[in-house]
Amino acid sequence: MGASQEPQQYWIRNDKGKVWGPLTFATIEVLLGNQAMPGRLQASRDGVSFVDPGRIPELRDAFPKALWGDSSLPLAEEGGPMARPPTADVLLRQPPVAAPTAPVAPPSVSGPASASVPPSTPSEGIPCIGVLEDFPPFHLYYLAASTSQTGRLSLKGGEAGYEVFFKKGAPEAVTPTREDEDLGSFLVSKGVLSTENLTVARGRQADFGGETINALFGMQLLNPADAYKHLAEHATGLLRKAFSLEEGTFGFDPKAAPPPTAMPLGDRWKLICDLVRAIPVVDLRGRLGARMNAPIMKSGGRVEVSQLKLTPQEVRASSYFDGVRSLNQLCAALPNEADLIVRTAFLLFRFETCSFGEVDLSKVKVEAVPAPPPPPSAPPPPRAEAAKPELPIAPPQAPARSAPPSASKPPGPAAAAGVQAARPPPPTVGPPGSQRAVNPNQPPVIAGPGGKAPAARPPGAPPTIAKVVASATKKAGGPPTASENDVKALQAYWEGLKGKDHFAVLGVSQTASSAEVKKAYFQLAKGFHPDTALGAPPEAGKLKAEIFARINEANSVLSSDASRASYREELNAGLDKLDAGKIFASEEAFQRACILVKARRYPDALKMLDEAIALYDKEGEYYAWRGWTRFLLAPDKKAAKPDVIKEIDKGLSMSPRCAQAIYFKGQIHKLLGETAAAQKLFRSTLEIDPNHIEAQREVRQR
Repeated sequence: MGASQEPQQYWIRNDKGKVWGPLTFATIEVLLGNQAMPGRLQASRDGVSFVDPGRIPELRDAFPKALWGDSSLPLAEEGGPMARPPTADVLLRQPPVAAPTAPVAPPSVSGPASASVPPSTPSEGIPCIGVLEDFPPFHLYYLAASTSQTGRLSLKGGEAGYEVFFKKGAPEAVTPTREDEDLGSFLVSKGVLSTENLTVARGRQADFGGETINALFGMQLLNPADAYKHLAEHATGLLRKAFSLEEGTFGFDPKAAPPPTAMPLGDRWKLICDLVRAIPVVDLRGRLGARMNAPIMKSGGRVEVSQLKLTPQEVRASSYFDGVRSLNQLCAALPNEADLIVRTAFLLFRFETCSFGEVDLSKVKVEAVPAPPPPPSAPPPPRAEAAKPELPIAPPQAPARSAPPSASKPPGPAAAAGVQAARPPPPTVGPPGSQRAVNPNQPPVIAGPGGKAPAARPPGAPPTIAKVVASATKKAGGPPTASENDVKALQAYWEGLKGKDHFAVLGVSQTASSAEVKKAYFQLAKGFHPDTALGAPPEAGKLKAEIFARINEANSVLSSDASRASYREELNAGLDKLDAGKIFASEEAFQRACILVKARRYPDALKMLDEAIALYDKEGEYYAWRGWTRFLLAPDKKAAKPDVIKEIDKGLSMSPRCAQAIYFKGQIHKLLGETAAAQKLFRSTLEIDPNHIEAQREVRQR
């Protein structure tokens, strides 16, 4: 079968603004049969112009006649049978397309995972009161963060109760209702404070404004610099407990004032993602319940996926959500990534960026996949060598690396069996065929330079730590202030931190002891804590908050002997670094190239494939598609065969189980009249991916 016979791709949109696609005719039939696309539907050949399904003659049979709508006129061809969808910036300049019942905006179709985001209205914020069975704590957090709410969220379940204070969508404080969970009890449990001193401080808190923390400071029982770390750790622990509530009630008061101990706890999305990663997978399976057997697919949400602080491994896992298979089926096909798949599904489900088909679960005959037992004292699985991203993001400027996981021996090639089945036919191409096990708790490792001694500072380089701290704290005896020059110095210092490892951030060597790390942290904390920016321009306060958060991150890794040693080993090992920005951009270019190939715009497709490989050259499927495109462009296909086969084989050497690459080789042999070799390759394609529609058709047509 030639390229012209490849199945047409379509986009489907409902009256709520959600978009699915690109999808083949067969996939649309399955989704409609499983009731996975609710609401009044429209269809499109290009992802831009949507009409009632009845106006696309070749698509009518996939829809029940009741959903055809207006079928008087066929959809006009615009720019060929499969014109390249416009980029996101073009779509943003276009007016919304009216739907029969409600206006919805055209989707961004830079890749198959793109989906229109429903318009956010004030009524979509946190309800004033409700029950946690209807609004789980994770979803309430998402509502507050995505709509930039300010106020107090009260959660009550049994004897436990927690109050989470938000400021413009970011959590700044968490307080418990039980005394045995307050800050004083936490400090006693950490060994920072004795029970006797806590009792004395509580007895005298009336003398210090009614706050225990002020009494501890006033009585010199707690070092102010040390308190910042404990406050953040205590608040994060309370947030984890609050989100473990599954039954109870909640209330939201937008006028409630935060407590005096309120302070930024970190990026709103990274914070919630880290909390989900800390939950045992068996608990997440229980919370998902019957949804484990329902088809899962990506859908539109209020927040772009690129903002959610997903790791490259989680982005790749989300690419498996094709709207056809359930989580249990995906876990059975990819046992080494089962935990990662479940965790990613729970996270995206609570963020409204994936959904489950509404099916009669009593008729779904899918064997439940139990959670794999934890290995006895086994080290965490190794990192994935490459992550297939979902949406493009701006390349980060080498942010600092997080605490590294320990490496373990990767599994063999058999661990990746069944990966290709997670992908509908092109251009909705699936993940690479050869995968390694991944650690679902692992953040993206995007490292800067190691902790080497800095070279001589050239003119215009960022100021030293001592200079900026001195500038930030130069006015003793009164509230610190900052002039315009101080703001510039802080900005330069913040820019200088980007790309540095944790040792360089604290200004210590890789051989530094815990005491040296602690001393460096205290020195920096005194100068950069946001509270020291009183009376300063707003820019200074914001910069100090960012710098202080980065200092805290470095200290959290280096303060422990074990984590510091592990981090130092990874720095010295020179492990591969992932540039998430380039990976995301390469995936976007690759998805556009697939669409261009289907539109027979081969020169443009070849340019996009060259761009994708230039951005990320470790994805075998990119080479397979480029070899196939070069074959289609070649005027003398027989003469071009050796070179294009060589390039496709290069892709197979990187991804041995890439079914699409083997299928392309079969097509090349078929078009050159080598039928026997072609049929052998088509059967090999089906051995890897039994659901490969084109290969099935080729074998049947023999």
